[in-house]
Amino acid sequence: MMLGFLALKRRGVRDLLSQVPLMPLYWLLISGAAYRAVWQFATDRFTWEKTAQAWSRHDTCRDAFASRDAPPRSRQKQATRGRALKTARVRGQ
Repeated sequence: MMLGFLALKRRGVRDLLSQVPLMPLYWLLISGAAYRAVWQFATDRFTWEKTAQAWSRHDTCRDAFASRDAPPRSRQKQATRGRALKTARVRGQ
């Protein structure tokens, strides 16, 4: 943490000095995410957790998963559910 203080002082970014004490919490969260990623890679290698993204206006694939009058959030859930079912069929489950 001292190195963080020194680096910020040398660069003249004194506004960020208040963030340095939070670095151990940040490191803990990063470590937790890394351990979780290693665990998931070892136990279920082909599962991919994706974040929900907004549908683009120009996306031509959106009608393949849901009707146009459905709200965007339900289209995403339906698309994810459809991919999960397809993956399960391919695996023979």
